[in-house]
Amino acid sequence: IITPTAAQPMEPTISQLQMAEVSEQATMKLSEAFGKYGETRLEGKLGKDVDEVAVPAKGESYKRNSFANLQSSAKLIVNLIGDKQVSELTKADFTEAFSIIQKVPANHGKSSTETRSIREIVEATDLTEQKNKARVHAELKRVGASQGNIEAAEYQENITRLRVNTVYRHMQDTQRVLRYLIANGYLAENFMKGVIWSKHELQRLEILQEDNS
Repeated sequence: IITPTAAQPMEPTISQLQMAEVSEQATMKLSEAFGKYGETRLEGKLGKDVDEVAVPAKGESYKRNSFANLQSSAKLIVNLIGDKQVSELTKADFTEAFSIIQKVPANHGKSSTETRSIREIVEATDLTEQKNKARVHAELKRVGASQGNIEAAEYQENITRLRVNTVYRHMQDTQRVLRYLIANGYLAENFMKGVIWSKHELQRLEILQEDNS
């Protein structure tokens, strides 16, 4: 008679271990993603490959020249998208975020007492601009100014927004963070593809900006 042996616990398979690892990684929040990428750059790595060798001198250079920019990008993106889990991010998040970032007033960040969200700031700026243009239009219309003069006066009421190069820098920083997440197995797709401007589009917007300045 063969006596059945007690069932032994099965060893986890490779796929199970990978799934567990992915599940753990997926709990990373967007703010943490920017933070981890920043730490990687400060170590002197580019964040493009898990096997990179740190070059301390490059980390020091990044700290001096680019780290503050990354922190600025992180604040904008997290403020607009929310501190979502990385696994919950979508391309639509970044498309909407950068449609709003383009409208951020140039003086944003200058006030230490500002408590409004980026969306609230942009909405208030748009409203102020519209009210000022309507006031100027009505005043000039009343005195019989030409349409050309009215349009010129309305244009003077435009509130300066972030410069094209500044918006593009935020796009680059965000894309680098997403590529870091892909390289480290946190994401499978670069949601900035199709959102970040092409070189041709960047040049077109820069020319348009200069023409209107």
